[in-house]
Amino acid sequence: VDAEMIAAGKRLGLIQRLGRQTWDIDTRAAQLAGIPVCCLPIPGCQLVAEHMLMQALALAKRLREVSRVAEEAGAWGQPKECTEDYFVYNWSERKGVGGLFGKTFGILGFGEIGLELARRLRAFDCRVLYNKRQRLPESAEAAYEIEYASQAQIQAEADVIVNLLPDFPETHRLLNAGFYAGCKRGAFMVHAGGGTTVDAQATAAALRSGQLGGAALDTFNWEPIRADDPLVRLA
Repeated sequence: VDAEMIAAGKRLGLIQRLGRQTWDIDTRAAQLAGIPVCCLPIPGCQLVAEHMLMQALALAKRLREVSRVAEEAGAWGQPKECTEDYFVYNWSERKGVGGLFGKTFGILGFGEIGLELARRLRAFDCRVLYNKRQRLPESAEAAYEIEYASQAQIQAEADVIVNLLPDFPETHRLLNAGFYAGCKRGAFMVHAGGGTTVDAQATAAALRSGQLGGAALDTFNWEPIRADDPLVRLA
């Protein structure tokens, strides 16, 4: 929506953008013409962004592992009443429980969901790298505190790889053995993109070897997920 289009709209009273990506609108031309510009965040994208943040937190906090601690009550020694002067720190001796503060996130496929996720990661002082086919304007990068990066840079630098790529022939099984080999050892992978963009066998192998420190997937190669999916056995 450029100045020419705005000038041609003789009865134009409002420019309404579905989503937050208003950088494809010439807001200066709209201002000069007295036309208000509004954006309407998409609730579904916000929900998926929250879901992906939950996935990353669950991996960093080892939620599946630590949630079993209470289920194994009685296995951790003789209990005593917890008072002002007594409590037991980490009685189950968990290791490797971390957080997201200051981590580098690399987002593959940066649309409305990626943008909503980037906004939420500010609270954790995270560095956010993104990759998409067309780089965003510098003003948008500055406003959302994000950095454009190649896929290789994201592989090399990201502590958490976020896959939001859609299902296309060029993205089919893109997250494969070769992809994981180029990632930081121990990186997390969170995935809510197209189901066929992830190679399940390669992901399972990367988890078993420790090349991936954890993975949280929202979509799968086959849905409903098949009983023989290699990731089921690692859950």
